[in-house]
Amino acid sequence: MPERFAKGIEAGIDQFGGVMETDVVVDLVRSGALDETRIDRSARRIAKVMFQLGLFENAYVDAEASAQQVGTDDARALALDAQHRSVVLLENKGGILPLAPASARRAWLVGVDADAARLAGFTPVEAPEQADVALLRLAAPFTSHPDYFFGSSAHEGPLTMGPGDPGYEAVAKAHAAGIAIIADVYLDRPAVLTPVQPMVDALMGNYGITDAAFLDIVTGRARPEGKLPVELPRSDAAVAAQRGDVPSDSVDPLYPQGFRMELRRGPTP
Repeated sequence: MPERFAKGIEAGIDQFGGVMETDVVVDLVRSGALDETRIDRSARRIAKVMFQLGLFENAYVDAEASAQQVGTDDARALALDAQHRSVVLLENKGGILPLAPASARRAWLVGVDADAARLAGFTPVEAPEQADVALLRLAAPFTSHPDYFFGSSAHEGPLTMGPGDPGYEAVAKAHAAGIAIIADVYLDRPAVLTPVQPMVDALMGNYGITDAAFLDIVTGRARPEGKLPVELPRSDAAVAAQRGDVPSDSVDPLYPQGFRMELRRGPTP
């Protein structure tokens, strides 16, 4: 609908992605629904960034210089700090976090690289029955459409991490073994974590971090400072009852928008 383009531009959008119909914007200007000076402002802002990057004067990368400018130690340190601080602590029952980095602490790993765990002071084991603690890196549930170009990468469908979901099954397996469970969920979607919340001892949400960043928080080398940008609903039924045009308005969410927990200092022995 042309009106949607007009509202987006009026709200400050400079560039639309995933659409190729430039005639829509041209027709909006010709009809008087948009002022041409507003389009000029967007063009100016886009061009300014391109000039600042030198894309007109020197559009090509110096391959030799790039190795000295990208992935530097300072840049990596800043990136790791951003990862640490973005993590949201959702549960820390009994103050289990942070754990002391002890090499004798046996860990059952799901979604965590064994070498990274060893560097953090853990001894990986094959089964939860052999472990003292489960370190689980999970993902919000989703369905996709692998036979379609865009659908293959789209995450949609029910949000509940319940029976049958790989994350739920990992938590349930560790819970059955009677060991402590520290779970971290990748929140590219606002997962419904109600089924797993009673079983875990510590629960975190992340938006894309490395195993090393996760383990730094587990062992107290870093502190999570993130807040939930959206609520995590209590159920898919609550999601279905939400208003489609209002964010974070479900009834009795499991974790409300802006939720965070403070992590106390000092490791758990």
